[in-house]
Amino acid sequence: MADSKAPHIIEVRFTLPLARDANAAWQRLVNDIDVWWPHDYRVIPGSRMTLEARPGGALLESASGGDGVLWYSVQAALAGQWLVLAGHIAPPWGGPALSLLRFDLRSSASGEVEIEVLDTLIGRADPAAIEAGWRAILGAFAT
Repeated sequence: MADSKAPHIIEVRFTLPLARDANAAWQRLVNDIDVWWPHDYRVIPGSRMTLEARPGGALLESASGGDGVLWYSVQAALAGQWLVLAGHIAPPWGGPALSLLRFDLRSSASGEVEIEVLDTLIGRADPAAIEAGWRAILGAFAT
C-alpha cells in the first residue's frame, strides 16, 4: 500500500523562443516585469510586480497599504543567464506545494535566444496547470 503522506514531486520543463537578444531579454525579465506580467495572474487588483534578481531578493506583488504577495525568494542568480527561485503555493492557488523554479536564458542550436523554465514542485500541484500558467505568464514576456 502506498503511503498517502509521501510527498509528490512534479517536474515541469519547457522552452520558449524570445524575440530579443539575451541582454534585452534579461533586462525585460528583471526590470520590466510589471509591464509584461499579465494582470490575470496577479492576486491583488492594481498591484505592481517587482523582481530583485540577487540572492535574497524577491519576486513580489505589492499594493498600497503594505498589501502584497511574496511569490518567490531568489536563491541564486547569474546576471544575464539564470535565476533560481523558491516559493510556496498556498491552497487557494492549487497547493500546498513548494516550488523550486529556474529560468535559464540561452542560445538555441539555431542561435536564437530562448528561455528554459524548470519548475520542480513538492506537494499538491497539477503539472498541466502549472505549465499552462507559466506559458501564459511567460508568453507575454517572450514577445
